[in-house]
Amino acid sequence: MCVGPDGQSTLALIKMLKRKKPEKKVRNFQPDWTDCVRGKSWECDLSVIGSQGKKGSRPLLYTNECRASTSTHTFFKYADDTAIVGYLNPDGSVLTSFEEEVSNFTKWCRDNFLAVNANKTKEMVIDFRRHKSEIPNSTVNDKTIERVSSYKYLGIEIDDKLKFEICTTSKVNKLQQRMFFLRKLNYFQVDCTILELFYKTVLQSVLSFGLVCVFGNMRKGNQDKLQRLLKTASKIIGCSQTSVTQLWADLVVDKAERILRDPTHPLYRKFQLSNRGSSRLLQRSIKTKRFSLSFVPSAIRLFNERHRSRS
Repeated sequence: MCVGPDGQSTLALIKMLKRKKPEKKVRNFQPDWTDCVRGKSWECDLSVIGSQGKKGSRPLLYTNECRASTSTHTFFKYADDTAIVGYLNPDGSVLTSFEEEVSNFTKWCRDNFLAVNANKTKEMVIDFRRHKSEIPNSTVNDKTIERVSSYKYLGIEIDDKLKFEICTTSKVNKLQQRMFFLRKLNYFQVDCTILELFYKTVLQSVLSFGLVCVFGNMRKGNQDKLQRLLKTASKIIGCSQTSVTQLWADLVVDKAERILRDPTHPLYRKFQLSNRGSSRLLQRSIKTKRFSLSFVPSAIRLFNERHRSRS
């Protein structure tokens, strides 16, 4: 990944900013650069543009320099979606620094010809303290940001209690809709092999999406809802399928193994081997049940159990 543009891309950007169409196409696509500059057609002007150089295609990430100025805040960027996460402390120092981060982010967007839509921007506070303090709403471009109790980010419904009630309801509704087609295939006496293939392709893909993040902290009743749907699908197919708990465990261990093979992964430092000759991961201290059911502690626990049973 290249942090800065090369010479050809710089010339193309200069032409774009002068509202002239560049002669060079981007991956056989000729965009309307005038509309891009005026903000008519594209939500994110300069997020990612592929540049064809001498050594092949290289993606240029122009939002790479937009970073948090302190370690207590994190920017999560995916295409034109950006989430700013900060930690709450009993004193108001962190709140002040969070407001500064939001202000710096909006200023960076303004300086780089990007517009932050305050109407679409939402704010969510996750606070498990018994004695909660008043937290003022954030502002963007002199507009107060709406505070919500749940928000859908990258396809996952996140609530301020981290119980994932809305996420469970969404998964159940999607699975029930797709269950109709599974019943129809069974009504037409389709072979069970095709039924199982349809289940794994259409239903299990919906079930497994984001499961490593949400299943551990789901309530037992919500986990049972997903298991009942899976049990119904198993009856229609005619053979038992992997349970939701087992599917979650397999996905978590597989994700942990991939993280261990990728030193550039943001969670790589969370997974540390006990010593060089051992395959056991060190488990950090856990103070709350909520944290013990989250991804990293669950992945370390299941990873150690899986490798202990193999040895």
